[in-house]
Amino acid sequence: MRRGWFGLCVAILIVLVGKASAQAETCVAGAPHVAEALNLYTAGAYTDAMNAFSCAIAAAPTDYSNYVGRMQSAVLARDYVRAVNDANTLNDYAPDLFTTTLQNYDTGLAANPNDIHTLMFRALLNWVGAQDGLVIADTELIIQLDPQNAFAWLFHGSSNKYLGDEFTPFADFQMAVNLDEGNYSIYALIGSTHAQTNSLEDALLALNRAILLNPQDARSYYFRGVVYSNQQDYSSAIQEYTTAINLQPTYLDPLFDRAQMYTRQGNLDAAMNDFNRILELDSGYKLAYLNRGVLQEWAGNIAAALPDFARYIELNTTNGYLPALPALIDGVTPVQIMPNQTAQLVISGSVGQIITITAASPGGRVDPLVLLLAPDGVTPIAGSDDPSSGERSPRIASFVLPQDGAYILYVTSSDPFVANQGQVDVTITAG
Repeated sequence: MRRGWFGLCVAILIVLVGKASAQAETCVAGAPHVAEALNLYTAGAYTDAMNAFSCAIAAAPTDYSNYVGRMQSAVLARDYVRAVNDANTLNDYAPDLFTTTLQNYDTGLAANPNDIHTLMFRALLNWVGAQDGLVIADTELIIQLDPQNAFAWLFHGSSNKYLGDEFTPFADFQMAVNLDEGNYSIYALIGSTHAQTNSLEDALLALNRAILLNPQDARSYYFRGVVYSNQQDYSSAIQEYTTAINLQPTYLDPLFDRAQMYTRQGNLDAAMNDFNRILELDSGYKLAYLNRGVLQEWAGNIAAALPDFARYIELNTTNGYLPALPALIDGVTPVQIMPNQTAQLVISGSVGQIITITAASPGGRVDPLVLLLAPDGVTPIAGSDDPSSGERSPRIASFVLPQDGAYILYVTSSDPFVANQGQVDVTITAG
C-alpha cells in the first residue's frame, strides 16, 4: 500500500467495520443511500454526497463501489485525506475494482482528455499505486487547464518529493497552501509526504498545522508518531499512536507501530496485546502474525509461535513455492530467495534423530525465516525467525525428529517490504 506505509508500519487503513460503525449514528437504516449519494453528487453537493456514500458503506461494508463514489466525492469536496484512505482501501481490499476504475478513467480521458475531475481521480489512484510519473503528467495537465487547482499542486509536489526532488516540491506545496489555506488535509498530506521521505522537521511543521486545523485527524497524529519514532523518541511516538488509536480504535497502522515501539522498549506484554488486537480486526495482517510469533519465540513458547509463522508464510508466498530440493546433512545447502517466494528443502530423517538447523544470508541481503513441517507436509513442528532481539539468523537447535520420513523445511524472507532477494545458506547438522 502506498503513502501510508513507512518504516515499521503498514498502510493507511481504517478497517471496514470501523468505517461503518463511525457513520452508524447519523444513518437511517434501510434508506436508499446510494441513490441519494448519486443524486447529490450529480447536483454538485459533494460533501453531502460523501456523507451519503458513508451511510451506504455502513449498510454494505464490502460493496467497494461505494468507496469509489465516496473517494470521488471527497476529492471534489477537498477532503483529500478521506479520498486517500478510500483509494488505499480499494487498492488493498478490492484490487480488481481498483484496476477497473483506473481503466474506466483511462477510457473517459481518451474521449475527453481535458476532463479535470477525471484527471484528478486518475492522479489520486496512480499516487496510491506509486506511479509518480503518471501522477506528475496528469497534475501538470490539470495545472495548465486550471492553475488554481490546489489538488494538482499538492499531488504534483508529493510525487516529485517521492521521486527524490528536494527543491521544487516546496514551491508546489506552498501553491497548494496559498490556494486552500484552511484545508487541514493539504497540510496532512504534505506532512505525511515529508515524513515518508525523511524530511522530519518539515513533516512536524505541516502535521502540527493539520492537527491545529483538525484536532480529530487521526492520520496526522499517526504520522507525527512516525516522525518521533524515526527520531528514536519512542515514548513520544507511543503517545501520538495512542492518540490516533483513541480517535479511531480500528486504525491498524498506529496499533502496529505502537506494538513495535513497545517491543523496542521491552514492554512485550503491551506489544502482544496490540498484535492480538490487530488480528482481531484483520485476520489477513501478515506482519502481525510474524511479529507475534517472534515475541512468542523470544518468550520460549515455540508451540505458540509456529502457527503464526505458518500463517505469515501462507499470506506472504504470493509468488509461489519453489520446487523442493534435497537438503545436505552435515553441510550447507544454498537456496535463492526471491520476493514473496518460499524455498523448500527435503530433510530425510528417522525417529529420534537430533538435528540443528541454521540459516544465514551472505551479506545480510535476506532476513530469513525457517519453518519445519512434519512428514505429512502440513503440520509445523519447529521454526525460528529471530532467536533473540537483534539476532537475524534463525536457529532450530537440537531438535529431535518425532518419526521416520521426509520433512519439509520452508525457507523464506521475514522482511517482505524491501529488496529481499538473494542467497540463504541453510546448515543442517545431525547428532
